[in-house]
Amino acid sequence: METIRRYNYRAYPTRDQRMALSRLFGACRYAWNWYVRQRLTDWNFNRTRASYVELSAKFNRTKAEPGLEWLAQVAAVPLAQSLRQCEKAYAAFFRYVKNHGYHLDHKGRPLGYPQFKSRHCGEQSAVFTTSARFHVRHDHNARWMFLKLPKIGEVKLRWSRDLPSGPSSVTVMRHADGTYEASFVVKTEPKPAPKRGPVQIRNRRNRFRSRISRTSRSWP
Repeated sequence: METIRRYNYRAYPTRDQRMALSRLFGACRYAWNWYVRQRLTDWNFNRTRASYVELSAKFNRTKAEPGLEWLAQVAAVPLAQSLRQCEKAYAAFFRYVKNHGYHLDHKGRPLGYPQFKSRHCGEQSAVFTTSARFHVRHDHNARWMFLKLPKIGEVKLRWSRDLPSGPSSVTVMRHADGTYEASFVVKTEPKPAPKRGPVQIRNRRNRFRSRISRTSRSWP
């Protein structure tokens, strides 16, 4: 049975690639905040909840509005993934409330409810799926591997182990300390358990009796 695992590699983007990734992270953050704002607006004014399909189509139309042309300068797949992740966060929140009820934090906000993201947050990320047509290149026994991303270029990764299968997605992250990392989602086959020979189980009482019998024979 196949299992889903993550393989992480340290990334070393160039200066231009860091600038492009910064624009991409900002666009993904904007897409998330836009989705949260739309959900709040629909509920506060109309008491309705628009579906993901409706909001995704509306966001695509929003990208053509004046002043938002910069959203077209980054890859479209990570933006769509940000909207999808926000929808999953809403679904998980309402599912938890349905089963366990909701609890408030110290500011009176429901715990687990999706919140706006800040640019000052230390962790930034963008998700590329196979529809983004990213490509991984690694020569045999080479020290480096390369991840080609749309509108970013080939990002150098520190090779540590081979990928067991073709990745279904990759998440490019920038941590709070300024380092970058690429996390691949892959399918792996579980390793078979080592075969062992038959185990002989002896009764402790029988061993004790045999020991007594040997002792009694040695002393008449």
